[in-house]
Order: sequence, then C-alpha cells, then structure tokens
Amino acid sequence: MVAGAVGLMAANVLSLRLAIMQGGVSAVWPATGVAIWVLIRLGPRMWPLVAGSVLVAQIGFSDFTWQTLVWLAAGATLEALAGVWLWRAVRGRWSGAAGEAASCLAAALVAPLASATVGSAAVAAVTDLSMPWLWPIWWAGNAIGALAVLPVLLAGPELAGLIRTATGRETARAALVLAAAAGVSWLSFALAGGGAFLFAILPVLLLAMMWFGVPGVRLLALLIAAAAVAAELAGRAYSRTEVRMATC
Repeated sequence: MVAGAVGLMAANVLSLRLAIMQGGVSAVWPATGVAIWVLIRLGPRMWPLVAGSVLVAQIGFSDFTWQTLVWLAAGATLEALAGVWLWRAVRGRWSGAAGEAASCLAAALVAPLASATVGSAAVAAVTDLSMPWLWPIWWAGNAIGALAVLPVLLAGPELAGLIRTATGRETARAALVLAAAAGVSWLSFALAGGGAFLFAILPVLLLAMMWFGVPGVRLLALLIAAAAVAAELAGRAYSRTEVRMATC
C-alpha cells in the first residue's frame, strides 16, 4: 500500500509538471495509468489513495479553492474506479492477448470520460476557459497516459521473468535495441525539426517485438515515451504535437 501511495504521488507530480494549464490539462497524463493499475492490484477499496494523491499534488501546483480541488480528486477517483471495472469486465469475456489488449483499450479510452467531464466542468466554473474546449484535451491526455503506462505495469511480472532468465545473446540483443531506441529518440526529440525521424521508431519497435515479444515492446514503447516527456520538460522538444504523436 505504501508503494502504491508513493507511486501515485510521483505520477501525479510528473503529470502536473507536464500540464499546459492549471487543473491537470496535459498532452499526456501518466497518473491515469498508474491509478488504474494500483486499484487493479490493491482493489477498488483503496480509492482513497487515488483521491488523496490528487489532492496533495494539486495543492502544490494550483491556486484553486478546496472545493475545486475536491472536484478534481473526485473526477480522478471515478476515472480509476471505472477503469478497474472496465478492465475486469472485458478481461472476463476474452482470454489471451486479445483479451489483454481489449481490456487495456477499454479502460484507457472509456474511463477518462469521467475525469474529463468532472474536471473540465470544475475548472471551467472558476476560470475563463470553456468546458467544450477543455474536455477533448483533458480526455485525450488521460487516455494517452493510460495507454502508455497501464500495459507496461500489467506486464511487470512477465518482464521481470524475462530479465531473470535472459541469456548472453538476449542481453546483447537488448543492448542493441536500447541503443537504437536511444539514437532514434535523440534524433526525434532533441533536435529541432526532429519530427521527420519519428517514423524510425517503428522499425525499432518491430525489432523488439520479434526478439522479446509483447512485454518487451511495451517496455520499449514506454521508454521512448519517457524520452519524449523528458525532452519536453527540458524544453528541447520541437513541439507538443510531436511529443504527443510519439507517446501514442
């Protein structure tokens, strides 16, 4: 439980660092994926961890009143609870890789409707921003965050098994894939106009899929997305649009 609380707090702080305006509107919101995963692992009864982490993180990053902060926390909590319910419902209907993919997609695309609706309404009520303008940005950022983070966290045990049993040949392949991903990430995110290199990410992901399967490509995709986020935080990314494309 302590690890879950720490993870949620770190995810919310990182997400708020990426926000383009107060309240939590961002091109990518990793906290959504972390919150859904924590409740999948610990159970829906742990929802106070989600609400508390949002409240504490928002206090340090916004000037909203307590009433608005409570609404933001409520929206995030509803989102996480809906994500858990959707993930379990879909996972119970389909097995195998198809069920795994469908459950993550359902949770990532549908659950953010709750946070986007409650959050954009709360922020629109106390600012000059309109809810119709805020809502799609809010939903997209949370959905992208869930799509990038949730599958990797769910594959954590399988990834750990791959690492423990890796042979020398597999370790060399992993080093090659990581080096290629680092090079492509540098070209895409650290250079002005690097968007022209974004399509080079696809062959690297395909190579990871061929050598390490679904868990490996998930982890690599998350690392590339993290590189894009780091570039934006450092002010070296060409544009928010490119970061968003890469995170997708």
